[in-house]
Formats: sequence, structure tokens, C-alpha cells
Amino acid sequence: MIRGIQCTLDAPVLNFIKTILQWPLEFYVPWCQKVDTDNKYIPGDYTDFFLCQDNLVFLEKSAIWEIVIHGYPKGHTPETLEVYEEYLHSSCQMCLIYYDCGYLDIYIKDETRRKLAWDTLINLGAEDMEWLTDENDGRTGLATH
Repeated sequence: MIRGIQCTLDAPVLNFIKTILQWPLEFYVPWCQKVDTDNKYIPGDYTDFFLCQDNLVFLEKSAIWEIVIHGYPKGHTPETLEVYEEYLHSSCQMCLIYYDCGYLDIYIKDETRRKLAWDTLINLGAEDMEWLTDENDGRTGLATH
């Protein structure tokens, strides 16, 4: 079973985040669980973090070390998910984990959105792209700590 995508992304991850935020919001509402940059650590629970222009400007000027974003269907309450099994059985539709200033793992339940994310990443110049599957993905936790 395909779980998601893993790649390296030299282009600013913010470009990818802005792109996925343009996906129809009936698919999901982004919920920022954690942001860690060279200037500031911001623990999560931010439903509207990316809707605030000041936050986007801050991220554009920062080296993003780690960011964890979950996407929930409209009307669903976000919850903190620690492990992959919790994600599988939750209403969360997408989990984006960006770490070490260039590595990206993104889990998306919907096959169409997974393919859209793949194409978007190719257009942004992502490298070392591979599909994450049950066979090649050993991730259990949904963070890098």
C-alpha cells in the first residue's frame, strides 16, 4: 500500500506549503502542529497559522528546521497525532513532515491528492523522490524528535 512521498527539497518548503494551501479547502483545513526555525520554536495547535501573512513573512526569512502540518476535512477537530497508526485511524487526511532544512515526508490518504503532491514536488525541483509504502517506510512517529 502506498502511504505517501519522500524526497529532498532544495527549493523553499514554503513554496510547497503555499501550493498545497491552494488545494480546495473542502479537502482539508491545514493545522500546524509544530514549527522550528533558526529564529524561533513555535509549538503547535495553530489552525490558522498559514492564513496569517505575518507568519508567512516570518517563515520566508527563516531557515525552517522542522515543520509538521496535518490536514483535516472541514468541520473536523484537529488532534495531536504522535504515531503513524493514529494517523491511519484518524480523520486526518494529510501529514507533512519537513525536517533538517531539506527532507520531506508527506502522507496523504487520497490517491488523487497524492499524485497531485508528486507532480507539484517535481515542478518545484524535488530530488530523490520515492513513494513511501508499507514495505519501505519504517516511520512510526509523526515527528523527527
